[in-house]
Amino acid sequence: MSQESVQPYARKWWVLAAVCLALFMALLDGTVVNVSIPAISKGLGATFSQIEWVLNAYTLVFASMLVTFGRLGDMFGRKRFFVAGLVLFGLGSLACGLSSTPALLIASRFVQALGGALMMPATLSLTAVNFPPEERGMAMGIWGAVSGVASAVGPVLGGWLTDAFSWHAIFFINLPIVLLAVPFALWAIPESRDEHPHAIDWVGAFLSMGLLASLCYGLIEGPKLGWTDPQILGLFAAAAVLLALFLAWERRAKEPIIDLRLFRSAAFSAGNAAGAVLMFGMMGIFFLLPIYLQAQAGYTAIQTGLALTPLSAAILVAAPAAGRLSDRIGSRWLVFAGMLIAAAAGLWLSFLPVGAGWRWLLPPLATAGVGMGLVMAPLTSAVMATAPAGEEGAASGVLSTMRQVGGVFGVAVLGAVFSTAMTAGMLAHVPKIPGLPSEAVPYVKTLVEGRSGGMGTGAMDLEALRKAVPTQALLPLIDSAVREAAAETLPEPARDRVADAVIEQVAKGVSLEGTAMMSALAPLAEELAKDGVAVDGQAFMRFGMTVGAKVKAKFEALGNGFADAATQAFVEAVRRAMRVAAATLAAGAILALLMRPRNDAAALEALHA
Repeated sequence: MSQESVQPYARKWWVLAAVCLALFMALLDGTVVNVSIPAISKGLGATFSQIEWVLNAYTLVFASMLVTFGRLGDMFGRKRFFVAGLVLFGLGSLACGLSSTPALLIASRFVQALGGALMMPATLSLTAVNFPPEERGMAMGIWGAVSGVASAVGPVLGGWLTDAFSWHAIFFINLPIVLLAVPFALWAIPESRDEHPHAIDWVGAFLSMGLLASLCYGLIEGPKLGWTDPQILGLFAAAAVLLALFLAWERRAKEPIIDLRLFRSAAFSAGNAAGAVLMFGMMGIFFLLPIYLQAQAGYTAIQTGLALTPLSAAILVAAPAAGRLSDRIGSRWLVFAGMLIAAAAGLWLSFLPVGAGWRWLLPPLATAGVGMGLVMAPLTSAVMATAPAGEEGAASGVLSTMRQVGGVFGVAVLGAVFSTAMTAGMLAHVPKIPGLPSEAVPYVKTLVEGRSGGMGTGAMDLEALRKAVPTQALLPLIDSAVREAAAETLPEPARDRVADAVIEQVAKGVSLEGTAMMSALAPLAEELAKDGVAVDGQAFMRFGMTVGAKVKAKFEALGNGFADAATQAFVEAVRRAMRVAAATLAAGAILALLMRPRNDAAALEALHA
């Protein structure tokens, strides 16, 4: 197992502690960054596209490098790669915290991702090689529980650090963890590697990186550019070609970066697919619910983190228990049950009522956490059990990559479902907005379509409506306000004549406010006086003030109606995305049934032959 004089499994709990400390830091970083995005955008003056890349730069590099670094760790030393990843992640975090421009922050996130990709496969492979098979499920359960704790603490900690200090603090918080974890890992973890001499499959490494980079970049940019955009189609075509070349090369390579024979195991193939499906489905919760809570329920970042705590708390309880059970009864039925429970939670969330807060969310989130906890450890244990000695890092890299790709797919697809449903819902609700003239409906629909993207649609304000809709289309609304004001302030013989004159001037482009309207009405005042209708200057002044108040009130009511329509459409879009997530998780339960132990045994025998 090792070149050091360390008895196998002698330091297993210290190893697990060091691994979990690094895992906690890496997962914590992702959740705190998500919560702090508004503050980063404001602090750096970043555009929306730049902010997207603050998030996606990490995902793109991380997912692309996992398999390669996992295999290289098997060859050159898992501990060496783990510690190097810790150091590089710490340096990237320091650079992120010191960044003064969006470009510097994005570049620093690339460095962080390289560190994470060096470190993450080793967290699984070091656990696998330092624990005997009969205890591996429990160890993986603790690994999964730490993931749940990081997911729970991250949003709350990120919100507090951002509010109490600044967004820079969410990156600096990693530095003391790195300073503690590096010497601890150097002391606690015995070096391990595949002791058989291997050549480096550079061709396979570059093909796999190109394949994953093309696929993930296409998925990241697809919702923004459109799935039929030539650039997106080109990226997916490149990914398909690179996949074909990768598979052809790996079948012929003497020392492949991924031993394709691993996929002969039903547990390995179905387990990796189920891992991707789990992350895809759970993005409905991780990605959409925080948006709902902050954009619609009015929660702060800290309140959002606290509202999601039942999910993480349930994972914390369920994951270790599932790990111990998998050591006794195997993984297949635990993964099956967990997927079904998670699917049921997704279906429950698809009935989200308008205005729902943490009390309504608590039961389905706890249910989702139980489902995830039942899946994470047994699934990881089953996949790692199929890896022959010396290939644990490669197997963990494949599993981590599949989860990352599943998560990227989840954000892209569920985000597209949400965005499309949000826009369609708004278009359906626009004609029903109280007080909106029928003449204005086409202009408002055009405004909605121009801001298709879910969040942008819901964030439109009254000023945006005023700018988008020409005055001519709003004349019925203005006419109503003018006639109501005339009825309240002018003598009856003057009401219709004054109101008609005002509307005529508005139709010509004259503003309701200012001297231009008063000048336009001066001849009418003289005509009224000749006709014996006494309307003094004070009456006209009261009329003008009342018109202004009436128009303002009607526009505010229109804005409130639009906000109500946006809220309704937003919730309906979340419901639809949750239904898609639930259906995907249910499909994951079917994949779990393919994880047959008898197939695993045959595959392992073939691999070790």
